[in-house]
Amino acid sequence: MDNIIQELVRIDHECANRVEQAKNQKFHATDDMQSIRKELYEKLWAEKAAELEKQKIEFQSNLLAKTSAKTKDYDSSKAELELKFNQNKDAWIDELVQRCLS
Repeated sequence: MDNIIQELVRIDHECANRVEQAKNQKFHATDDMQSIRKELYEKLWAEKAAELEKQKIEFQSNLLAKTSAKTKDYDSSKAELELKFNQNKDAWIDELVQRCLS
């Protein structure tokens, strides 16, 4: 009978050790999973930040090109209007004066 009790105690200790090992494995697996999750999050964050920076540079470049084109258009239109005004201002003033006096 003593032999059976000792065998049961030995089996109980083995089972307790296995349970403890399983708890440790679970803890380490959870810890590893959190570490991997953090690494993936940081990697994704860095990739998205780099992608946004690239898009920002592209948008700034496009904006600069469009601004330059619009400025050229504006300057061209302004020059045409100034030329037309300078060529015709005396005639327009005379015409206004004539219409007012008539």
